[in-house]
Amino acid sequence: MKKICTILFTAFALTSAAQSPDIEWAKCFGSNREDAGVNFLRTNDRGYLIAGYGDTVYGDYSNGVNYQAQLIKLDSNFNQEWKKNYGNGVNEKANEYLRQVIKVDDGYVFVGYTYYFDFQYPSTLADVWIVKINMEGVVQWQKTFIGNQGDEAYSVQQTTEGDLVVLVLSYSSDGDFTSPGTWLLKLTGAGEVIWKKKVDGIEGITLKQTYDSGFIITGRGDYLANRLYDCYLLKTDRDGNVEWLKNYGGSDQDFGFDAVQTSDSGYIIAAETKSLDGDVTFSYEWFDCWVIKTDKTGNIQWQKSLGGNDRIEYAKTIAEVADGYVVLCNSSSTDGDVKCKHADRDIWVAKLTFNGEFAGGQTYGGNKVEIPSTMEIEEDGSILLAGSTNSSDGDITGFTPGIYGTENDSWMVKLKPLIILPLTLVSFTATEQNKTVLLSWTTANEINNSFFTVEKSKDGVYFTTAGTVAANTQSQTQNNYFFTDKFPLTGTSYYRLKQTDKDGKFTYSKIIPINIAAIYKMLIKPNPSANGIFNIDLGTIRNNIVVTITDNNGKQVHKQQILSAQAININLANKPKGIYYLQATYDGGGGKEKLVVE
Repeated sequence: MKKICTILFTAFALTSAAQSPDIEWAKCFGSNREDAGVNFLRTNDRGYLIAGYGDTVYGDYSNGVNYQAQLIKLDSNFNQEWKKNYGNGVNEKANEYLRQVIKVDDGYVFVGYTYYFDFQYPSTLADVWIVKINMEGVVQWQKTFIGNQGDEAYSVQQTTEGDLVVLVLSYSSDGDFTSPGTWLLKLTGAGEVIWKKKVDGIEGITLKQTYDSGFIITGRGDYLANRLYDCYLLKTDRDGNVEWLKNYGGSDQDFGFDAVQTSDSGYIIAAETKSLDGDVTFSYEWFDCWVIKTDKTGNIQWQKSLGGNDRIEYAKTIAEVADGYVVLCNSSSTDGDVKCKHADRDIWVAKLTFNGEFAGGQTYGGNKVEIPSTMEIEEDGSILLAGSTNSSDGDITGFTPGIYGTENDSWMVKLKPLIILPLTLVSFTATEQNKTVLLSWTTANEINNSFFTVEKSKDGVYFTTAGTVAANTQSQTQNNYFFTDKFPLTGTSYYRLKQTDKDGKFTYSKIIPINIAAIYKMLIKPNPSANGIFNIDLGTIRNNIVVTITDNNGKQVHKQQILSAQAININLANKPKGIYYLQATYDGGGGKEKLVVE
């Protein structure tokens, strides 16, 4: 912790126009028209993907505008491999905006909105736009969802089953959206709709999957909410059904931008506040960055206002790291928590401890305006920032001046690690093996690592120790570790790693789920049976039971379904004598047994 604070506070002392020393790489992307950066991701081949949108009509504005989504693929040394625009470029009225891109198993998915003249709904209002591309950027499928007013896709997540869930904000009352508000769309990996649900009470802008395969939505209150201008957090189950809804704030304006689930199964929220009452206990001036830490059901554990003398500051996104939280903000303050070294609005990266104590920060930008969008934390602690800039000095290089001088370029930044990690966790998996669970993980660059604790949980919230594994000796190469849980929990359960240093400090890995079908040794009487009648005792009442019986050649000879029962009677009196195999499945488990008809 001491080392981190030193790094950040040392950075505060830098006041020259030179690029900040903690920037490993930074570059502008754009033309003399408007461009915006949305995402900066590490790809599976250790390269990078840059995502945003820009006006593809060059020259002056007499030819109108034509915004299109844009992706740029870089290799591991930041050399461009390909660049592609997406949208209806042949239609001068077509405009496409990208809100978020994510990695999926075999490529990428991005969401946003498109608007153009439509014969069914003749307007220039937005339609939801979802696009799936392969690793080379080639479109595999794309979908639009249309209403009679504006509809936009804000966020997307891939589920553990490989499906997609998309967060939509709709103002329509017919078409694909029958009433205004926040909607969730669940699609297969091929883009087919599984379900579509409206969630009331929140105007959502970000969506994240939770450890229990549900979802958390962050935003502000919708038109049905009691307090429109509060920060809101809504939790759903895996099927999009609302479990709880919480609001935070005071008597003035408050807004939530992002939230992630933390290693203690609570949530950390990035927001802004203009209040100085209610849940807000401190304010600098006007809008401040606001960070809220909650427990697993959304109850506030602590909250922290960050900022200075700037009239408008906000926390755009947040991430948990080894010793606290990193917050991506926007500010131009020169006092309070912020020491902006440039004349106008900067991107501000702030650090908080796990208890909400301010631990320093650094600003990045030039003498005009920088706007933050997203942040990704890499395994080694380095940070990928995506945003936009109107500057051509300070930390900014390669900016393309616009026609009127107000146009932005997309700006991507990679920061050097602000934390010294004891190791890099390359992978962590859980695999079923003969009704045990094999946990496998690979590390790199281990320094002062002592041991790992494997922890498991039934609900992803309360964890118990499954076992410990000693660390290998210090190594700059990769180390492979294995642990077998011989007594796993039945049904869906969750595992995580707790890594402990030699000085006693520890960090947690991501949480991974696995499903182990329960096997009960069914009691069968009589067996063998002289008359072909069997009574199957399932031990307790089981629901949604399916019984299948095959002969010795694998041919199905009997099948029955029972809604709920503890015991089942099987009649094979009309079957030839011999050996049969029974398989019973039910909610939460099942089993297999051999039957003998004499």
